[in-house]
Amino acid sequence: LFNNSDITIKIYNSNMVLIDIIVENQFQQIGPQLIEYNLKDLSQGLYFVVISSGSDVLSKKVLISR
Repeated sequence: LFNNSDITIKIYNSNMVLIDIIVENQFQQIGPQLIEYNLKDLSQGLYFVVISSGSDVLSKKVLISR
């Protein structure tokens, strides 16, 4: 993070249907952060992890294969 702020992290499937909210409006301080999430409950496929902090939004693709 570049600024102290509240963050939200959500996981969407390939159809952009919300699967889970990992973190919602949680305050994080500036700097690198580590948040663990267990993927075992997700079936294989393509997912999107969306991280929002203030007006900034970052989206990353995640491919789960077993």
